[in-house]
Amino acid sequence: MTIEEITQAIKDDPENTAYTAQGWEPLFHVPATATILIISQAPGRIAQNTKTYFNDASGDRLRD
Repeated sequence: MTIEEITQAIKDDPENTAYTAQGWEPLFHVPATATILIISQAPGRIAQNTKTYFNDASGDRLRD
């Protein structure tokens, strides 16, 4: 799958339709050298507004 296909699949997931309808884009980073993808955190308002994943209180908790 390409990054574009992954992004579209995330946006098309029924559990994400409310967020997609609000214009929230999936936040993720995939290095070209990655062989697996680990997904974590449901970004909140702060992370979405800054378009920076883990940029909120839950991100701070995950790092702790």
